[in-house]
Amino acid sequence: MIEWQDLHHSELSVSQLYALLQLRCAVFVVEQNCPYQDIDGDDLTGDNRHILGWKNDELVAYARILKSDDDLEPVVIGRVIVSEALRGEKVGSS
Repeated sequence: MIEWQDLHHSELSVSQLYALLQLRCAVFVVEQNCPYQDIDGDDLTGDNRHILGWKNDELVAYARILKSDDDLEPVVIGRVIVSEALRGEKVGSS
């Protein structure tokens, strides 16, 4: 079973931040062979939030929600990941 957390960036512990950056790098940079700067300055600003999915103390799913300073603007959902080991398990739909 996946344990979900919805955290404001100020609520992230160092180990949670490390885990999410590690998973993003593993999927986006290494697995998908997209050598780009993943750390873009939006992780720790404003009212941005991080959705983390844990299974057996391992981060297995993640998404980032960027909130605009303008409350009338929609949020942007990005950096959506499910670890390779759990793909096909419908983790994203939970």
